[in-house]
Amino acid sequence: MSYLIEQNKNLFSYIEQYQDRIISKSVKKGESIYMQEDEPLFIFQVKKGHVALTHNNKEGKEQLLRVFNKGQCFGHRSLIAKSYYHATAIALTNVELLCLKAYDFQEIIKQNTPFLYKISQNLARELKQAEIKLSDLSNKKVNSRIIFSLLFLKAKYPDYQWSRKEIGDYCGAKIETVSRLITKLESEGLLKKEGRNILIEDTKKLTDFADQI
Repeated sequence: MSYLIEQNKNLFSYIEQYQDRIISKSVKKGESIYMQEDEPLFIFQVKKGHVALTHNNKEGKEQLLRVFNKGQCFGHRSLIAKSYYHATAIALTNVELLCLKAYDFQEIIKQNTPFLYKISQNLARELKQAEIKLSDLSNKKVNSRIIFSLLFLKAKYPDYQWSRKEIGDYCGAKIETVSRLITKLESEGLLKKEGRNILIEDTKKLTDFADQI
């Protein structure tokens, strides 16, 4: 799962000379930063907290696509493509953001080649991760998908208390299936629950268990 834990380099570090154009914004837990089908007006970077990207399909089902944490940027793909946002960005925790207006973003990439190159690298990396994730998870049984998704989410975002719904949304599993598996893994001594928090007792044993399913 190392490809999933790979971090994007801080894009805004490449535009330090344009700091006067960057806006700070605070968003409370549960609030939307932008909605699916909105016109892209900013590129965002997470300064503090966790931001979820969710998508509603034609049937109205919401799916967790990915999570952004400190130093990661989002919203830039829609700006570059000149298309509406394909997903909704929601604050999973209280979030502090750095925001760059669309107009300023477009002007800066014309003038700053290193910034444009870094964005291209990040876009290529994100596409690679999405393709590998799709290939990997589509070939695994549902219980295995849940376990590997939980391992990833807990490894990358250890301080966030993931709900069964969020875990299920991430890997395309029903909340009932997630609940049953967590109960089973707890009885096997592979997981431990402390309130809402799910603790992994032994990562290697849990990985071996998933591989044997």
